[in-house]
Amino acid sequence: MKASLFFTVVLVLITASCSDLPDRDDAGELLRIETLRVSPQQVDFTAADGAVDTTVVHTIDMTTSALSSGTLPDNLSVSYLLRDAASGAVLIEGSNPLPDPVGRITTEFSYIVRTFDVTDVDVQIYVSQGDELASNTARTTLRYRGFQLGVPEIRSTTNPDTVRIPADGAQPSGFRLQALATHSTDQQLLDRVLVDIRDQNNNFLPGSPFRLYDDGSQSELQGGTTSGDLIAGDSTFTRLFQINSGNNPDVYTLFYHAVDNFGTSSDTLQSTMRFIR
Repeated sequence: MKASLFFTVVLVLITASCSDLPDRDDAGELLRIETLRVSPQQVDFTAADGAVDTTVVHTIDMTTSALSSGTLPDNLSVSYLLRDAASGAVLIEGSNPLPDPVGRITTEFSYIVRTFDVTDVDVQIYVSQGDELASNTARTTLRYRGFQLGVPEIRSTTNPDTVRIPADGAQPSGFRLQALATHSTDQQLLDRVLVDIRDQNNNFLPGSPFRLYDDGSQSELQGGTTSGDLIAGDSTFTRLFQINSGNNPDVYTLFYHAVDNFGTSSDTLQSTMRFIR
C-alpha cells in the first residue's frame, strides 16, 4: 500500500483551575515539609469485602521545620489534594487545622473507593494559610487494588463491507468502525475498546490495535478527520478513519476486543472489509 489509514488521538483534560498548585519546591515562605508518609499506601480488596463503596481512612504523618525564627500565624492548616493518576482529574480536596505547625504532625483524611476498582491516586500535601500556600508541596501515590468482578464483552460490531477509494485528485473520504461493548458488572470498568486491522498479506497495519471511543466529543484529529463518536456513554465505541487516493485495493480482517481495568480481555469478534476502486 502506498498509504495506510492514518489518525492521531487528541485527549483534552479539563480540571478545576482553582485546585492547581505551583509545581515548585520553594512555594511558601513559612514552613518546609521535610518528610511525608501517607498510610496505608496500598489497599487490597478481596471478594470477601463485597462489591461496595467503602471509606478508607488514611493517616498523614509528616515532619516540618520553620524557615524563619519569627512567630507563626495560628490559622495554618494541613491541606490535601487527590487526583486520578491516569486522567489528572481532581477527586477530593480538603484541609485539617494545624495547631502545632512545627515538628511531627499526624492527621487524617478519608477517601471513598469501590472494592472492585483498580485505581492509582496522586496525593499532594501542603501547609496552607487560608487560600495561600505556606510551605512546599509534598507528593505521594496511593494504590487501590480491587478484586475482579465480571468480564467485558463485545456484543456486536459495525463496519462497511466495501469502501471505495477516492479517485486521483478527489478529497479523502471517511468511514466508521464501531463496537457495542459492555461489562457484566459496571460499564465504568471498561478500560478500552480496540480493533486490530490486518491486510490480505497477513500484515497488521502500523498502529494496530486502534482505540475506539465512546466520548461523543467529535474531537478533531490530525488529517482533518474526527474521533467519529456521536453520542457519549451509549456503549457504542467508534472510530472514524480516513482513506485517500493513495490507498490500494485490499481485503482487511478486523479483530474487535475490549479490555477491563484488570487487563481482562473479551472474546474477539471478527469482521472483513474491502477497499475497491
